[in-house]
Amino acid sequence: MIYRKGYNKVFSKYSGKKNFIYLAKKNILESIQEISGKRIRNQVEKNGLDRLHRFFSPDYLPFLDFLLKEKFNESMYKQACQTTSEDLKLNNKIFYIDKGINYRIHYPFESAIKSRLLLINISWAEKRLNLFIFNVK
Repeated sequence: MIYRKGYNKVFSKYSGKKNFIYLAKKNILESIQEISGKRIRNQVEKNGLDRLHRFFSPDYLPFLDFLLKEKFNESMYKQACQTTSEDLKLNNKIFYIDKGINYRIHYPFESAIKSRLLLINISWAEKRLNLFIFNVK
């Protein structure tokens, strides 16, 4: 079923949904483990992603965003193409998929306010990751 909200359409059913959700959870949990270790990953996995804020510090969210872009963007592009061609039936049309994918992870205000990061530090975190992981300045 397609719901119309403003200019966006939200699909409750789409091609490859089960596999896509599996890959999303897998990549999120693997990234959490790379950042915070196996114990935190296990706690998040056991309690659910909706309770991520209880175990995963908001200070690490820029790192999680960075790793998800590295690991999961390709799957996001493939899913967008699959949904566009199979569900919207635009397989013979030229369509545009935005290169920039944003990952939104929402924390309750009470958890987010505990972060020591300022918004300005997010770009700093990405620069530090690029420097240490990829030797890119």
